[in-house]
Amino acid sequence: KDNKKFLQGFDIFNENGVYYLPDFTVKREITSQILNKIQEHTINLIIGRRVTGKTILMLQLAESIGDRNVYFFPSNISLSEIDINIVTNKKNSIILFDSNSLSYQESNIILTKIDQIKKNNSIIVFAINSSDRLMYSLLSSPEKIGYFELPDKLGEGDAIKINKQLSKLGLTNLKPNQSFIENFFRYKQIYNHDVINLPPVNKH
Repeated sequence: KDNKKFLQGFDIFNENGVYYLPDFTVKREITSQILNKIQEHTINLIIGRRVTGKTILMLQLAESIGDRNVYFFPSNISLSEIDINIVTNKKNSIILFDSNSLSYQESNIILTKIDQIKKNNSIIVFAINSSDRLMYSLLSSPEKIGYFELPDKLGEGDAIKINKQLSKLGLTNLKPNQSFIENFFRYKQIYNHDVINLPPVNKH
């Protein structure tokens, strides 16, 4: 694994859909907070700006849940209404949808099935870009929803943990006072790569 590429925002999924977390990955404090609260609501939102670690957090949630079936849908997947019906009928499950994996219409289909999802003792988790106003508005429904906001900068505790791992690998530390995007561009300069693979900005 090329940890330098991960630090510059390269995709953690390969062409076969298999993911590889970088060697310096640590469980952030908010991950434990979400795991402790996630079962209080049928629908949960993890909201964060672009490049704040939503995908890695969702994968860590999936790896940490042992008492239910877990289904994770990454950003590059396309689901039909039939697929959504199959997924939302799963019992005793946690179903995680990464940001951009669902359209407005597809999310609305899921929200109409809340009663069925509750009956099945299942939980839905959406990761949403904070700039995605349509999705945010849609999911701000009368149904009581769990909200978790992912900061775009590392807290002191998280910074200490991840920088300890980076130091072991001989890599430059992240600066906790800078956003993830700012840190990624700093790595581009340090390691002299010509291309940094950040996701495009969604225009609304």
